[in-house]
Amino acid sequence: MGIELSCIGITLGDYENNLPDNAYTATSPSINCKYFKDIKLQFYQWLNAEIGDSAKIQIKKNASTDWETRWVNLNLVKDANWIAKQYDISTQATRNPELTARFGMGPTNSAWNFSGWNIDDFAITGTFIKTDVSLTAFLSPEAGCGHLTPEPITVTLKNLGYNATNDTIPIGFSINDGTSWEMDTLFSSLGQDASANFTFTPLVDLTAWGSHRILVKTFLPGDQDNSNDEIDTTLNILPTLLLPYSENFEDNDGYWISGGNGMWEYGIPNGTIINSAASGNYCWVTKLSENYPDMDSSWIESPCIVFTGIEKPIFELKIQRVTEVGKDGLALYYSINNG
Repeated sequence: MGIELSCIGITLGDYENNLPDNAYTATSPSINCKYFKDIKLQFYQWLNAEIGDSAKIQIKKNASTDWETRWVNLNLVKDANWIAKQYDISTQATRNPELTARFGMGPTNSAWNFSGWNIDDFAITGTFIKTDVSLTAFLSPEAGCGHLTPEPITVTLKNLGYNATNDTIPIGFSINDGTSWEMDTLFSSLGQDASANFTFTPLVDLTAWGSHRILVKTFLPGDQDNSNDEIDTTLNILPTLLLPYSENFEDNDGYWISGGNGMWEYGIPNGTIINSAASGNYCWVTKLSENYPDMDSSWIESPCIVFTGIEKPIFELKIQRVTEVGKDGLALYYSINNG
């Protein structure tokens, strides 16, 4: 396959001057690499291209993506015979069900003419993935509050290998960055592209407030793609408090969280009007040292509070405010389902 094999063009046997980008292309059919990794593009070339003329190899991941240039000549190329070439295209092709490759010629300048691309024995090869189980989702527990006792972890597994899995898939979770693992087993075979939710028998303890990193990993023997074996999840666990509850924010931010556009700030106020806390030094303010911005909507949220067995609960706070009358304001909301 070549650019000017018929010798009936304007420049016999060569590409023309002043060609636009990719004036001549040879494009492969769509190639299914869904069950392959370590993918190589291989061919023999007899290429002649002037410096300043563009000969390129491009890869397209699927019909909705743009062409990516894998190689382009930066200097004069003047082959005197067939030369074997190989390019690693794993980044574009691994697990890709609709890969396309093309050879392009152009743009060219107005100087010399050369014969351009001549291609033979084109092949795309890779390692066939027969066995591969991946973790695709961390379903529970969720971040937030309400974590009063140890609870189970639930995740989603998917078979991404060509063959069905065996009916014993080891899986574990770690709460100490992988130093040790709590192990369990999914006793079920997954067919090609099949998924299953799995709930661990060992429980995870999230009763302590703060950030908890949880690693979940499959340990399937013979798994050929370890890049998808693990899920790394961090849960921010908020306090769940019993009444009576009080907080003056002197030791820390009280585990209250802010959201929206960042208007709420925790610290020592030093604004023109709000320049002190109601007690002590620290509090939450809509900007510690300046006025709140226009057209904003932000919030702060308390930890979870248990009202079980409580009748007629009362919410009390000390507040200082200066707002634009009839236009700006503050509202108090509550939720009984984590918002």
